[in-house]
Formats: sequence, C-alpha cells, structure tokens
Amino acid sequence: MPRSAGEASVRDVKAPRLITSREALYDALPGDWLLRQIAHRWADDLPAYALGGAVLLHHHWGDGDVVVLGHPDDAAALVEHYRAEIGPRRFSLPEKAADRVEGYEREEGWAFRWTATPPPAPENATWLDARDDEVRHVLTAGFPDASMPVGHPDVRRWAALRRDGTLVAVAADASQVEGLGFLASITTLPEARGTGAGVAVTAWATRELTLEHGHCGLWLMAGNAVADRLYTRLGYADEHRMAVVRPA
Repeated sequence: MPRSAGEASVRDVKAPRLITSREALYDALPGDWLLRQIAHRWADDLPAYALGGAVLLHHHWGDGDVVVLGHPDDAAALVEHYRAEIGPRRFSLPEKAADRVEGYEREEGWAFRWTATPPPAPENATWLDARDDEVRHVLTAGFPDASMPVGHPDVRRWAALRRDGTLVAVAADASQVEGLGFLASITTLPEARGTGAGVAVTAWATRELTLEHGHCGLWLMAGNAVADRLYTRLGYADEHRMAVVRPA
C-alpha cells in the first residue's frame, strides 16, 4: 500500500538531516505530543536527526537514552545509521521498529497516552503545594519508586483526593510543554486500593489539565495492565507503544 506524503519512506531520502532547534524538531513530526514531551528534556548539546517520517534525539530522562519516534521503517533506519556512526546504544523506539533492528535485546517497554477530552470525575479532589508533606506520606506508602517524588523540579503541584479527612490518592501535575498537561506519580494508599480512589484522582486531574492546556498526557510501563485499562476508560489515545532495546 502506498504511504502518504507525511510517511515518506527512507528510500525517498538520501541521509538523515541534522536537527538544531525545537521548532525544526516539532516540524519533523507535526502534532506528535510525545515528541514535544520528550523534547522538554532534549539534550540539545547532542545531535538530533530526522529521516523520512521519524526523528531521533537524546534526552535527560532516566539513563539518558536515545529516543526514536515516527514511522517504524524510518525509525529502524535511523537506529542503524546512528549505530554505524557512534556505536551501539540503548534506544527507546516504536515497538514495530524494534522487530526491524538486529543485534539488540529487549527490556521492559513503555507507552505514552494522551487525551483532548475532559472525562467526568466521580469525586472532587484539590490541588496541594508541590512540597506537601502529606503527599510525601502517600508516595512513601504507595509508590516509593515514583519517578517524580515530592520536590522534583518538574512538579508544579499535586492533585489530592481526601476521604473522611485522610489523603488517600495523589497525582503530580508535571506540565512543562505548551498545550500539554502532564500527569505522573499517580499513587493510592495501599489500604485504599480497590476503592476507586486512583480512578477518581486520575479522572479529576485529567479533567483539570485538559481544560487548562487543551491536552493531557502521561506514560506508563508496558506491564501495567491495570493502569492501561484505566486510561482507556478515561479516553486516553493509544498511539505510542515503545520498546526499549540494548545491544545484545
């Protein structure tokens, strides 16, 4: 089947082109909210490339992986080009592209999901200060390895759900990108799990951030089926399934 103009094949271009600005990066994949979220922590002292319908960039999340987004054929070609240029690296790339590269082993993948539709919220929550000690207690009890703990520089504030005066569920507002709210570190007290508290705080925060920014996004580990089903119920699109690969 022929590919559209927006999905140019790697065969249509001679070599990757160097990207030197965020504007050029955004233009390479227009409307891609994951690219914009990743570019918030773009390590722009290192090269970024575009090839056909894919882009490659370094980022300052986690271990400083190289992230490749876009059409699987072009994403795989970018990985091969980059590997030939500087040697094997750890990559995050579309799941369908991971099957096209050789000499790599898979680690646990992740997904990015987003919505532009404010969902109904079954309960009201509120916003708390970014350094609130009550939030710290919920995270310590329910999610001690949260990627964005209390005090993280990207956290603006915390969505907080109380029941009978007790804080039972929280979610970090880590919005940093124009037009995109971003949720992270969604956590429920262990004794409140299974009561709908996590659904309620996620729905409320999603609604608030979508109304404020126009879109709301989040990411999750590939094996978190419970969260995946929740985000589907709340209307989050399922477009970016990412594999993490390292040299075999």
